[in-house]
Amino acid sequence: MSDVLWELHDVGLTSGGKTRLEQVTLQLTTGVTAVVGWSGMGKTSLLNLLVGYEAPTSGTLQRCWPVQPDRAACGWSPASFGLWPHLTVREHLLAVTTADATKTVEDALAAFDLSEAAGQYPATLSQGEKSRLSMLRACLTGSPVIVLDEPLAPVDRVRARRCWQWVRDDLKARGASLVFATHDVEVVRREASRVVAITSGQVSFHGPVDELYDRPATPEAASLLGPFNWVQDDSTAVESSGGAVAGKCLRPEQCVLIEREESPWELVETRDCGSYEESRVSNQREGGEAFWVHGRSDKPVRVGRRVMLSVLLVLLSVFIGAGCSGAAGSTLSFARQDSWKMPPEGAVVPAPRAATADTDGSFYVLDNAGRVLHYDPAGTVIAKWWMPEYSVGKPEGILVLQDGRIAVADTHYHRVVIFDKQGAVLDEFGKLGSGPGDFLYPVALTQDADGNLYVCEYGGNDRIQKFRPDGTYLATMGASGTGKGEFQRPSGIAWRDGQLYVADAFNNRIQVFSEEGEWLGFLGGDSAAELDYPYDLARAPNGDVLVVEYRAGRLTRLDSEGRLLGRFGTTGASVGEFQTPWGLAVDGNGGILICDTGNRRLVKLD
Repeated sequence: MSDVLWELHDVGLTSGGKTRLEQVTLQLTTGVTAVVGWSGMGKTSLLNLLVGYEAPTSGTLQRCWPVQPDRAACGWSPASFGLWPHLTVREHLLAVTTADATKTVEDALAAFDLSEAAGQYPATLSQGEKSRLSMLRACLTGSPVIVLDEPLAPVDRVRARRCWQWVRDDLKARGASLVFATHDVEVVRREASRVVAITSGQVSFHGPVDELYDRPATPEAASLLGPFNWVQDDSTAVESSGGAVAGKCLRPEQCVLIEREESPWELVETRDCGSYEESRVSNQREGGEAFWVHGRSDKPVRVGRRVMLSVLLVLLSVFIGAGCSGAAGSTLSFARQDSWKMPPEGAVVPAPRAATADTDGSFYVLDNAGRVLHYDPAGTVIAKWWMPEYSVGKPEGILVLQDGRIAVADTHYHRVVIFDKQGAVLDEFGKLGSGPGDFLYPVALTQDADGNLYVCEYGGNDRIQKFRPDGTYLATMGASGTGKGEFQRPSGIAWRDGQLYVADAFNNRIQVFSEEGEWLGFLGGDSAAELDYPYDLARAPNGDVLVVEYRAGRLTRLDSEGRLLGRFGTTGASVGEFQTPWGLAVDGNGGILICDTGNRRLVKLD
């Protein structure tokens, strides 16, 4: 089948005296494409033309793949579901299923939670059940192209994600393509690689999803993919140490709220919006109010304080590096992949944050409930204990020491806590402060051959401190900033052969130091591989550097000189996909454990 699915040239659609589409020129290709736009802008009209439900009143539309005689040209799920009133749920699927369908009808019914409703007719189904049935019927046609209009709109988010995973696996297994219209930004970013934006019956954007999300041309375009801040040329709202961002779109995860006495903006209130926060601010100089969206801060700002938005430097790499790319590297392959869902705590399933490997192949894992979990090599929890305190915040770094003790960077309590393997507290060191031996937010640890500890911290200190095994302070290396030997959230650290490797997360790079604190360079030098929010790293037994990238949702492998060897994973919830991976550990055999934080699971790669 050709890479081109449809070609539209100057297509118009008019009915009842109303122009629904006007001068649409578009080429849709294989893969997954989302169609977005406000209600009434023409999304459904475009899909109706693609499936042949309606015909253009002007222009030309050509379907560019052959139709097989035993199946429909495309599987279609309209917004009205289009169910047949005289057929049961099971009969709907049997009516369209081909002999070589990749999923049996019964397996598909179970996957979509429709087994108990299999004998019911559409009139007795809920809206959610109708939506799931319509989507499943479209996929089971076996057609090479599926078209879905507002799929799973009435379905709860948890069940919808399971359905999407089934569809994703089915498309991959068959090499099929998908075009779908939706208002759900999360689904667009998770499922689609390309997006078509419809505004007032015309195509206002067609291209990669990331381009519309990261670099929209206008505020109107930005609004199609979720909350944002638009930075004006004369903005007094934004502080950036990495360069001008005027005329740019700032998404919530690209900035945080900070206190600045010189700012004219005063915080009125902040509301939790799930994955981000929204703050209402008032301008004390010029009057008026505004709403800002931003990520959660480790140091919440109190109402009445003067504030600004601080831009994370990961944003600047997106703007400056647009259109540039390094070597892609090969896809890493593994003999075995396992995933272990985190054990629940009451009604909540916590998310893993950090991991460390023991010499026997077992792992210790920190989660955001404040627990330390000890897993055997097969993924069974064999011990569990709680941090001494965790109401203020949860720890983010853990390390098995050479003598078998467990060291935890107790991030929000500004200390390092030492446990035995049964969870008893043996020692602790550090206190809140910015002086030698003090911490703001300690976040990662490593140990050298002499047993000395190195601790990364962020939150203004952004440095590495060196301690003797008993916690006696020895030295400090690095500072907050963007230059050589400076950090913006050093979030991962590893030692090998007398050198320290540090994941400088917001600066998107790995820096190398000697044990004495001498800056040795950026890993890879001028040819360093592109990294997207490197959040943790580890050294493999052969000396390779393994990195998890928080924003890219992937594992990257570099050799000891920083050359890119390969990558594994992308953002998502299926096998081989990650959501905001936070930490990783490598055992003595090269087995890799990844904290797939957003998916609340551990992934083991051998």
